[in-house]
Amino acid sequence: MIPIHTSYVTNTTFGDRIKQDLLPIFCIKSIYKSETIGKYSGTCIHFPDLAPSYKLSQDLRNGSVQRPEFEKSYLLEIGNIDIPEFVNKIQYLGKISGAKGIILYGYGKDTNYCHRTTLAGLLCNLGLVNYEIKEYGSEDGRI
Repeated sequence: MIPIHTSYVTNTTFGDRIKQDLLPIFCIKSIYKSETIGKYSGTCIHFPDLAPSYKLSQDLRNGSVQRPEFEKSYLLEIGNIDIPEFVNKIQYLGKISGAKGIILYGYGKDTNYCHRTTLAGLLCNLGLVNYEIKEYGSEDGRI
């Protein structure tokens, strides 16, 4: 299995990780306007349905919902998505691209305000990976 990590996306984080043969997976609603990643909008590495609704994201950022309520609502929003199939697909894409790792991207730099931590936890809780998915670049999260 190709290791999976999480990260927020910026010009720097994205550029550095591409150079390291890490497959980007965008779990972001809308990326088409981004100068950095817009060209990947609608491609096989863009999974907008795995991003929370705009309202839920805003509610978390402005404090209308706390993290536990956000996580519960987010998991309900993605409840119809075949998560094992998602993991199989990104693993296949990683394999055919020769990637050394897979990065699940979100926009939020602070993991307390981003869904990627919840998504990573879901993959672990479902037994789809047998390790804790860490933020890429964290002390023990580097590939």
